[in-house]
Amino acid sequence: MKKHLFITCSVLAGLALTIESCTKKIDDAYQNPNALVVEPIEQIMPNVIANMCISNTAQGSLYGPQNDGQYVGRYVQFWATNTSGNQYDQMGMTTTNSTAAAADIGGSHWAMLYYGQGENLNKIIQWGIEQKKWDYVGVAYAIRAWAWLCTTDMHGEIIVKEAFEKDRLVFDYDEQSVVYEEVKKNCRLALDYLSKTGDGVDAANLGLGTQFFSYHGDVEKWKKFTYSVLARVFHRTTNKASYLADSVVKYCDLAINNIADNAYVLFEGGRSEK
Repeated sequence: MKKHLFITCSVLAGLALTIESCTKKIDDAYQNPNALVVEPIEQIMPNVIANMCISNTAQGSLYGPQNDGQYVGRYVQFWATNTSGNQYDQMGMTTTNSTAAAADIGGSHWAMLYYGQGENLNKIIQWGIEQKKWDYVGVAYAIRAWAWLCTTDMHGEIIVKEAFEKDRLVFDYDEQSVVYEEVKKNCRLALDYLSKTGDGVDAANLGLGTQFFSYHGDVEKWKKFTYSVLARVFHRTTNKASYLADSVVKYCDLAINNIADNAYVLFEGGRSEK
């Protein structure tokens, strides 16, 4: 009986090893036939940056703050429309107009954060760490922090904790306090990675991915951008006992203080700036 049990266990163990070996071979043999398994992060970053303003892709068009701005500008009366009875002249919401709702008007910040940049930034961070391209990882975290803040400024409560869980169909929204802490965390990670040297850090190579942003491969300017986001997020709670004015001043001093350091998205047609 003992001998039989030993033989059975040995057979099962061998079978398990065989299955595991087969699994590894199948994974290696049947990788994505339509694209590289790991894309160059230098080629992913340009579209991420385009989304900071506005982007057009085969999967969707006009995502980014610039698109939302034309409608928000009407709502807050920065400018008016020449159409009589326009819903924005009446302080109307986009959901009251079926055409506007179908066009996703007012949803471009949302699409920027979760779609246009979403998984693309996740991959830049993941592959950037694997390839030790710390500068790319730092820039990715800086852009993600900025996107969190922009989106919560417009929409209030947004999805943070469950944002990139791919197996979900329903998501819980988080309070703005949670978003603000996520912004701070991403800024600190950005500064940590932007301060790293050696390995795959290379200003010229970073410039390839950030060629459509005014900072290109200058990590010191990217740090100033990050400090600017920190100054803004710390200044979002001015009417609360937790407000830290000294932190706002500290980060403002470290942030963009010169017109030469202003952040611009660049466009090909004469490299105009937005």
